[in-house]
Amino acid sequence: DYLNPVAETMTGISLTRARGKPLEEVVRTFDQNGQRVVPPPVKECLVEGRAVHASQYLLLRGESEERTISWNANPIRDSSGAVQGLVLAFADVTRVLALTREMVRQATHDGLTDLPNRVLLEDRLATALPRAHRADEQVAVMFIDLDGFKKINDGLGHAAGDQLLREVAQRLKESCREEDSVARWGGDEFIVVLERLHSRDIAASRASQLIQSLAQPFSLAGQEVSVTISIGISFFPKDGKDAATLLKRADAALYRAKEEGRNGFRFYSARMSARARERLSVEKSLRDAMGNGEFVLHYQPQIELGTGRIRGLEALLRWNHPQQFLLTPAHFLSVAEQSQLIHALGDWAMRTAFTQLADLQRRGLHDLQMSVNLSPRQLIKRDLYARISQGLEESGVDPSQIALEISEELLLKEPNELAPVLNSLRDLGVRIAIDDFGTGHSSIGYLKRLP
Repeated sequence: DYLNPVAETMTGISLTRARGKPLEEVVRTFDQNGQRVVPPPVKECLVEGRAVHASQYLLLRGESEERTISWNANPIRDSSGAVQGLVLAFADVTRVLALTREMVRQATHDGLTDLPNRVLLEDRLATALPRAHRADEQVAVMFIDLDGFKKINDGLGHAAGDQLLREVAQRLKESCREEDSVARWGGDEFIVVLERLHSRDIAASRASQLIQSLAQPFSLAGQEVSVTISIGISFFPKDGKDAATLLKRADAALYRAKEEGRNGFRFYSARMSARARERLSVEKSLRDAMGNGEFVLHYQPQIELGTGRIRGLEALLRWNHPQQFLLTPAHFLSVAEQSQLIHALGDWAMRTAFTQLADLQRRGLHDLQMSVNLSPRQLIKRDLYARISQGLEESGVDPSQIALEISEELLLKEPNELAPVLNSLRDLGVRIAIDDFGTGHSSIGYLKRLP
């Protein structure tokens, strides 16, 4: 009977052409999939006499243009209440709907890799676990971490690091089945959830495939870069009945995989939880110990046998534990490195050793050399040069009387990355020494490559 100008535009039919035609020929609507015709609510209004409020139908304009609409339909009644007709009002919600979908996507997907984020992953796990329980199946949760990702960021820049994360995400998706879920947990950590499993062997096989897939070189910033991954795996229902427990235990297995050399995978076991609790306990005790002043330095002398003179000292860190007495670094150093406490602890040891050397010089012992150990974590910290320089300046000791000792194992793993760091330290005037040289697989050849 009547179309207003907006209705003419949205349907693509003028009032002149539309007048007198059946409503469904003018307002051609379908469900959201575009498969099923959804006619306007003529029967509901004219026969049943009720109003209809609905949304998210597809309105076809012309032969191919589709818009998403919502509509309200109401019967028109005369003074006696009898239905005489209907009025249909519809609005274009295409843009609003697209905006809403984009907001939902941003809330549930990682902005860099476009993978599901933590929110969506936990939601998927919440539906996957009951489904697996009903079907008497297993679900594997894989916690994946890139080994040495920080070196890529530091060496090639954050743009290259972001590119690597995107390409890793793509390879993970390509290596997984349609029913599996791949998500970015944060940083360089990813989660893969494997459903419909009946044995651990399948998860082990899939983990090996992922390791092989990501072992293929990446092209970043004009260079070929190889990375390895470590994977921790937990299983529903054996290792946990809820998402939080499974993720926590997969993370514990990942930590163990890294401890045992990286570039591999480990299944969760109950012993790992005990180790994790012990590690947290030691970490808390370490923080308390730093605040309570429980750390001390012991000095091992280096003696010139021909004269009996003390020519140097090596500073050795000890923890004067209130219950366990005197502890060597073997009892706490790995925890300190994992928790980042090593930086504060290392700074304290270094400054204390420098101050001790300055005190000995004031007492007349001018030709002593002080050796201080640096941990691997300290060496990769960007402000190491500034912190050592400040310590030397505050103590007033001659840099040439300081020797910084670095473990042989670290030099074997990262010789090229460490060379610039060691060169900058040599520029300060300090000496560099290799600790425990010859106990690993290094050779004199390595000495020629390093300052």
